[in-house]
This record gives sequence, structure tokens and C-alpha cells, in this order.
Amino acid sequence: MLRDVRQTPAYSDASPCRNRAKTLLTRREHTTRMRRRFMMGVAAAFSAAFGGHAAADSTASSFANATPDLARINVKLDRRSANLKLVQVVFRHGARTPLTDQTYLWEGQEWNCCGKAYEAVPLQLLDVNGGPATPNESDQKQVSTVLAGGCSKGELTKVGQLQALELGYWLRQQYIDSLGYLPASYRPGVLAARTTNFSRTRATLAGVLTGLYPGVEEPIPVITSGDLDEILYADTKRCPHLKVLMTAAEAMLKTKWSSEHRLPELQQLQQKIQHMIQLPEGAWDRRWMITDVHDAWTSLEAHGKELPAGLTQDIKDQVNKFATEEISAFICPALVDDHGHAVLRLSMGRLLDTLLANMDNALQQQQQQGQGSLSSNGSSNGHFSSSSRGS
Repeated sequence: MLRDVRQTPAYSDASPCRNRAKTLLTRREHTTRMRRRFMMGVAAAFSAAFGGHAAADSTASSFANATPDLARINVKLDRRSANLKLVQVVFRHGARTPLTDQTYLWEGQEWNCCGKAYEAVPLQLLDVNGGPATPNESDQKQVSTVLAGGCSKGELTKVGQLQALELGYWLRQQYIDSLGYLPASYRPGVLAARTTNFSRTRATLAGVLTGLYPGVEEPIPVITSGDLDEILYADTKRCPHLKVLMTAAEAMLKTKWSSEHRLPELQQLQQKIQHMIQLPEGAWDRRWMITDVHDAWTSLEAHGKELPAGLTQDIKDQVNKFATEEISAFICPALVDDHGHAVLRLSMGRLLDTLLANMDNALQQQQQQGQGSLSSNGSSNGHFSSSSRGS
């Protein structure tokens, strides 16, 4: 687990959009390769990790039932000879304070749930070329925005820190205590870590590493990057074509929500929310308003704070549905047309290509080294990353 089998390339091409797509094949070729290799990799990793508890054939069968493409591949693994070669872990940040600026959505509530929940392992932030990481202007603006109660906007709370620590404990139990895949004590080179350059994601990664390797005193090297080299979230500032596609996605979503089938449902929901919260005039004309409502309520609930009077589970479910549709239209559209494929290729293509390349490299190393299992001397292969975007 957790040491990348190759260095993530530092793209220096003048076109950010071309950077994001340069390693990909044509859409059809890439999609076919992606599904085949990714599902085979997941099935192999799952079977190797849990082969002592479930038959590998049944593991492959469960994936085959999920997708026709995998059914045609007919993956079969022998749990007796399978060896875990690669583990790649991608996770989001833990619970945080709201990111929306619409403070009336939590009027009367104080965000006093931040500060250190424990002493996390130190991190050494590096750019993709190995030099010192530069500050993130967007993150600095969020950190400087102090909410009532003392927390900053979008800050990882004590609840979020404990969530990260728990994930780290689980990873340690799985890959150190149970499988012996990683050495019991941290040493340089045993893992590679990458995070987006936001305080909440850096703190989340530090928490996970604290659970995985508690008590480490020397800073653990962590790769982060600026917008041009970021692969963990979509960036429209550096990729104008992606911005055009997302603008089109917004227009398509408006058309969908304005249809005779959806508009009455949306308007009824807006009226219900208006009765619970005194929204300012024109609030529903704002971009991302339903997502802002979801952001505020999710943050309140995660930290045991009072929700608006009259809020029912049905209303919460409706808000979640519309907010999910709104976010999905921009960052994970359905793969039913060229638009959806283009958005995913330009936003997440580089990350997926890196994960697939790591699988290829792990397989090549296995073929070169023979069928023996990897030693636990710190040469284990893997990738460990944290993402910052979303609610």
C-alpha cells in the first residue's frame, strides 16, 4: 500500500486543457480500457485483501453482475495464490464548517467546534517538482473569513479530524495488523501522499496518516500543487474549454428544472424552505442556492447543531436530491453523450489515468519479479491522496 509506483508527471505544456487530456486515448478506446483495467484492478485488490474471508470467484462474480463489460472479461482469481500488489486510496476531507457565504442559513448558530482534536503528524508540503509548495490564495481567503464562534469558513472541525483519524486506524488495521502489507513503523519511502492545497484537506490527510502511523515526529513528505498541475479536482480557471462545457451544463440543468415535470416540485420545495427560513428577496435567483442550503444543513447536522424548525426528513431528502443533481451536472455528468465524456476527461481524466498507470506499473513489476509476494521492507507500492471539492 501507499507508495506510488511512478512520479506524477509535472505538466509544462502551455495549454492547460491539452495538459488534462494529453495522456488519454480517444473516448471509446479510453472508456473501454478504463472499465476493463479498473474493474479488474478493483476485483484483484479486493480478492487479495479479503481472500481469506470470501472466495475470489464470488468476488469477481459480484463485479460482473454490476457491469456487462466486466461480465465479458470473466475475471477469475485464485485466492490461494493471489498477492496484494497495489493499494490506492482516494478520500475526501472530513466534516467542516459551511463554505457558503449565506450566513442567514444558520442564523443564531455559532461555529465553535474547531481547534486541535489531537496532535497530528507533521507534513512537509512539496510541489510536483519537489520544491516548497506555494500558498493557495483561495484557501487563504477562506481561512481569513472567520465565522461566528471562531471557526473559519470551510475549516475542518474536531469532528472532521476524528473522522480522518478513524480512517487512518482502519487502514492500519487492514494493511499492517491484518495483512502485514506495510511495516509497523513508518520510514521514508513507505508511502506517497498527495493532497489539494486547502487547509481542510491537508488537515484530513494529516489525521489519516496519524491513524496509520501514530507518533511520527519527522515531517512526512506530501505532494500538492497549484491549479495548473492539479489532478484531484476540476479547474475551470486554467482550462477555458472546461468552463465552456460547464456553462453549457448549467444551461441544460436550467432547462431540465424548468420543465413541466420538474418545475412544480422545485417551486414547492423552495416555498417550504422559505417558510422555515426568512430568505432575502431574490435568494432563489442565486447560482448554487439549493446547494448552499444543503451545505449549511449538512454542516449543522454533522456537528449536532440546531436545524430550522419544521425541517422534515422528506424536505431534507428533496434538498439532497436537487443539490446532487446540481453538483453532478457540473462535475460528474452522465456518460450518455459527447458533453459528459468531455467534462469527465478534462476534469478527472488525469487522475484516473494516473491511477490506471499505477496499476500497469504494479503489474509490470510483478512480471519482472515473478510470482512472489512483495516484501514488507518499505518497497510496497501504492498511492494515497486527498480531495478538497464538494459539499
